[in-house]
Amino acid sequence: MKKIIYLTLSCVIALSIYQIQKTSVAHSYASIPPPLNSGAPGQSSCNANGCHAVTPNSASGNVQIVSAATDGYASNKTYAMNINISDNTAQRFGFQMVALDGEGNSSGSFIAGSDNKTALQTQAGLQFINHKNTPNPSASTFSFQWLAPGTDTGPITFYAAANAANGNGSSTGDHIYTNSLVLQPKIYTGINNINTTQLAWQVSPNPITDFLQLDIYTASSKNFTLKMVDLQGKLIQEWRNIKANNHFSEKFSVQEAPAGIYFLQLSNGKFAQTQKVVKF
Repeated sequence: MKKIIYLTLSCVIALSIYQIQKTSVAHSYASIPPPLNSGAPGQSSCNANGCHAVTPNSASGNVQIVSAATDGYASNKTYAMNINISDNTAQRFGFQMVALDGEGNSSGSFIAGSDNKTALQTQAGLQFINHKNTPNPSASTFSFQWLAPGTDTGPITFYAAANAANGNGSSTGDHIYTNSLVLQPKIYTGINNINTTQLAWQVSPNPITDFLQLDIYTASSKNFTLKMVDLQGKLIQEWRNIKANNHFSEKFSVQEAPAGIYFLQLSNGKFAQTQKVVKF
């Protein structure tokens, strides 16, 4: 089971105002952009749906996703995040973001900023965060928070896109930027790093070659699952129904896995921790 989480920033942020001729009502994506236009897999983006007929990243600016989870995310922890959009020719900025796991589901929860510049939307079971009531001109940085999911869900990939608009009242002359970011789960490299007296585990040796040695120390009998995934979140191997009581120790073959860096995730439905290993 792949567990990649995608954090995506939408370019479908038409900051221009257009007129509906029959109703003479002005509508503006500067207030809140429509959902499902984040540029995530299976979704539209503003250059693709005809809103902004431009090629992403064709201008001199960029968009950056900044997360406080610099050493990986921990379950149920809240992290500050910024969206920084850079374009010297623009004066109005906007974004939309969605966090997806490897199966296309939302993961974690966004928390809008206290400055009233961001807002949340939900559609098709997905949660989005985006700009709100963008003035002309506007700031190019948006601040908010993200609450990590309740369990370690493996590597998280973030896709980002944003609109840097010239504020001329139309969709022409605006620039679309995209970017990506990967967050890994917080890494525990040995038994002394597990902050619990009820359960601890370690994998040895590290680096591994043809076999890995798994040791689990638990105060009560539990069944575990061990997953081995690559840096992209692809499941390489999985061992289920590992029965541990007090001390479990066993070798597992990893001969079929190519050389590289992997994450080993041990879970039992309530507990989940990840360790990074290198395979030669």
